[in-house]
Amino acid sequence: MKYTSLIMFLALFSCSGPLMPRSHTLKAPPLPETWAFLGPPSWHIEWIDNSGIWRRAEAEARNGIILAVIESGETWTGAVLAWPFWPDTDCEKGVFRPAGAIVPFDISGGRVVLSWQGGVDAFFYRELARFGWGSTRSPDRFDWPRFRELFSGAPSPLLPEIRENPWLVDWTGVAVKTIASGFDRRRLVSAYTGSVSVPAPAAGPWAASNPFVLPPGSNPWELGAAPWVDTFVSPQGTAKVSQAGFIWRP
Repeated sequence: MKYTSLIMFLALFSCSGPLMPRSHTLKAPPLPETWAFLGPPSWHIEWIDNSGIWRRAEAEARNGIILAVIESGETWTGAVLAWPFWPDTDCEKGVFRPAGAIVPFDISGGRVVLSWQGGVDAFFYRELARFGWGSTRSPDRFDWPRFRELFSGAPSPLLPEIRENPWLVDWTGVAVKTIASGFDRRRLVSAYTGSVSVPAPAAGPWAASNPFVLPPGSNPWELGAAPWVDTFVSPQGTAKVSQAGFIWRP
């Protein structure tokens, strides 16, 4: 077992990726159908440059292209996060889960192609950078293609529910442990250890802040609860749920 873990560590922390151009535009991912009533979002973009500094910008999208240009290093692996938000509503920056990309792997046709799975990857990258930038376990050394095979390859050792909804995982906690002792796929388990049952607070339609899940369709609502807050938005108001409880704001 120790020998196997050492192989996994050495494999997942390897050399950085191939060459890539310096400047890129961004291709937005398709929005979940349940978000349609919210209209087109604005985007809060975060990316890491070749000196390890996170840059930020806000932009609109037109014809599926986010009107922003990012600059990255040419010879190493970086990350891009794109948080959708709707100004002047409760759907402010950080409420909805991000799309994202790992570059250079997600570059196509001169653009960074964002995806919702890429948002999970890029968030994990950012958390690894927070706790171990510049170390031997720095995320620019991580083997991202092999990591992604856990979610896209067949067969996979991950539980089906984790593959279908990667935001079940406490990625911050996984990052802390990865920096301390190396990556271990067995840590990719659900952090939803609680549940909440409440009457549906409004008729909807509803949009879940997590793009991998559908909003509740029953009454009462039966919701899983995690240490963090999940949000459900409707024209009638906003519902938030966590292990601390449930809040409805008309």
